[in-house]
Amino acid sequence: MIQRGLSDEQIVNDLYLASFSRNPTAAERAALVKVLDAAEQKKTPGVNDARRDALNDMLWAMLTSEAFMFNH
Repeated sequence: MIQRGLSDEQIVNDLYLASFSRNPTAAERAALVKVLDAAEQKKTPGVNDARRDALNDMLWAMLTSEAFMFNH
C-alpha cells in the first residue's frame, strides 16, 4: 500500500475492509490518520520507517481485536 502511494485515508479504509469487512467511521479514520501523521513527523532518515511500523501495529491491533475474533 505504501509502495503504491496510497494516502493514509485509503490505507486505513483498506485495512478496515480487510479486517472487519466494513469501512471505518469518520472518528475511527480521523484517529488512525492522526497516528500516522504523528509517525511521519518522527521519521528519521536512515532509520526504520515509522509510518510502516505504525501501520503494522494498526493491522495487528485490528487482527487481535475482539471485533475480528468474534465476527470473523
